[in-house]
Amino acid sequence: KIAFRSQVIVGTPKDPTPEIQSVMRGFQTNPYWTVPQSIAGEEYLPILRRDPNALAGSGFKIFANWSTDEALDPNTIDWSSIHPKAFPYRIRQDSGASNALGYIFFPFANKYGIYMHDTASRWLFTEGSRNFSHGCIRLQNPLDFVDKVFNGKSGFSKERVQQVIAAGQQAHYTFPESITLYVTYRTVTANAEGMPTFRDDVYGRDRRVVKAMAKP
Repeated sequence: KIAFRSQVIVGTPKDPTPEIQSVMRGFQTNPYWTVPQSIAGEEYLPILRRDPNALAGSGFKIFANWSTDEALDPNTIDWSSIHPKAFPYRIRQDSGASNALGYIFFPFANKYGIYMHDTASRWLFTEGSRNFSHGCIRLQNPLDFVDKVFNGKSGFSKERVQQVIAAGQQAHYTFPESITLYVTYRTVTANAEGMPTFRDDVYGRDRRVVKAMAKP
């Protein structure tokens, strides 16, 4: 039976959210966002070439590599010499209201590097088709979700988590029981009355399935 329901934002047709099985064990408040190298090279490098200080206003810092925490001055880097496919720097966004992951982050193991998280772009939940991410899953009501998961166990308090978030603190919480996670893609499903409901095939998978089924 359905224990919790929420709208989500998923990947674009270019960066579809994969079908996976994993385990979710907890969450973190006020996360940093470390920009994947592919996104840094394809999307952020052109911005930095135009204005090396363009990202600073949104809380981004640039580091020489993935092991040092000493930030670089973006004005000292020759951005025009960097190839998008070989972006050498680490870009990290500080926690806060503009952070791309929002205030809550749910990690889980998978080979695609995706996860579930809150979002700073909450207005996107009002859109009819909500496929805007690079593959990660953005949850509309993450605090309501964790409140349902804990269900009063372990002394969990949603109000206390809200206080931790408001204070800008990074805290890790472990669920009382691990959650087995299944991410599936279905364009036809049944509603509560058992009637079929149809959704847009935003990733174009139905066509490939029908073609495969037609083979002798």
